[in-house]
Amino acid sequence: MLDKEDLQAISQLMDVKLAPIQEDLSSVKDRVTSIEGRMDRLEETVTRVALTQENVVLPAINALAEGHELIHQELKRFATKEEVQDVRDQFQVLKTVVASHSRDIEQLKMAQ
Repeated sequence: MLDKEDLQAISQLMDVKLAPIQEDLSSVKDRVTSIEGRMDRLEETVTRVALTQENVVLPAINALAEGHELIHQELKRFATKEEVQDVRDQFQVLKTVVASHSRDIEQLKMAQ
């Protein structure tokens, strides 16, 4: 049977064996505390980003979208490429007719 001295010796051996484990555990606790602090800061940052997105970014994007829609509506009022080409063709015909008429007028003036 174990006497008091044997139990004390076993207790001391256990203390020696458990000391590194307790140090490791203390280190792990410190690291967890540090990680918890970082997580708290990260949560605060994410909250600020979400609020900025909601209150600043999204309204700005919506304003841009509205402006884009207004520009799109304005652009619909402008002539299409085909319409511009038609106007150019008509202008070219008018230039030719005016030049022809100018020559005819000049000839009539000379004939008088």
